[in-house]
Amino acid sequence: MQRVWLLVGFAVLIASPQASAVTIEWVTVGDPGNAPDTEVMSDGTTGYGSVADVYRISKYETTNAQYAEFLNAKAASDPLGLYNTSMGSPTFGWDGITRSGSSGSYSYSAIAGRENRPVNYVSFYDSLRFSNWLHNGQGSGDTETGAYTLLGGTPIPSNGSTVTRNAGANIFLKFDDNKLHTPTPDCFLDGITRRTVIKLAKTRGIEIVERTIMPDELAGASEVFLTGTAAEVTPVGRIDEHTYTPGRISQTLMEDYETLVGKVDAGKKASAA
Repeated sequence: MQRVWLLVGFAVLIASPQASAVTIEWVTVGDPGNAPDTEVMSDGTTGYGSVADVYRISKYETTNAQYAEFLNAKAASDPLGLYNTSMGSPTFGWDGITRSGSSGSYSYSAIAGRENRPVNYVSFYDSLRFSNWLHNGQGSGDTETGAYTLLGGTPIPSNGSTVTRNAGANIFLKFDDNKLHTPTPDCFLDGITRRTVIKLAKTRGIEIVERTIMPDELAGASEVFLTGTAAEVTPVGRIDEHTYTPGRISQTLMEDYETLVGKVDAGKKASAA
C-alpha cells in the first residue's frame, strides 16, 4: 500500500483557469535546530526528527477525491501511469478511485463513502507529478516541470534516481490600483520570505490583495517582483512579451528587506535618505 504525503515547495504560481480546484491545508514545522529523537528504530537507526529550517507541509494526506480530480485533468490516456488499477479493486479494502471509458477518454471517480480517505497505490513519481500539477495551477498544468523536473516522458523518469526539488519563489504584481497582488497560497508553499515581505508592505501602508491571478493579467501589471530564500526580493524585468520597470514599491520593499536581514545598515540607510 502506498500513499501520497505531499511535501511541496513552489516557485512562481500563476493560476490557470479551471472548473474545480484542489485546496491544500498547510501546517508549519518550526523549531529549527531541535535535537533529534533518541528512539532506536527496528532497523537499528536513530536520530530522526531534527529540522534545519522552518518549512510547511500539508496537514492531511491527499484524498481519493483530490487525486481523482488530478486524474481527470491529466490522465485521459494516462501514458505516465498515474492511475493504478488496484485503486479500483476491493481485494484488500484500500480501493478508492474507479476508472471508466477507454484510453483517450478515461474518466475517474472517487468511490462513494471513500472520497476523503487517503489515496493508495500512488508511486513516488506520481506524487511528484501531482505536486507539479498543483505548482502549475492545476487544470491543464504540466506534470513534468515545476517544483520538480522529470525527464523522459515515461512513468519512471530517465532522471528518476537524481530528481530533486527546484528552487522556489513567489510573485507579487502592482497594478494601477497601487496595491500589491499575489496569488493566494491555497495550493502552493506560503514561503517565509513572502510572509515577511507582506508584513513589510503593510508596515508601509501598502495594501496586499491575495487572490487568483490569471496569465492574461500580466499585461496590466506595472511592477513585478519575486520573493524567495534565494531570490530574496528580486524585481522582474520581463515575462514572455511583457516588460516591467522596477518602481517605487519594488525598490522600497527590496531595501526594507535588505535592512531587515542585515545587508544594509539602517543608520546608513536613514542618512542616505
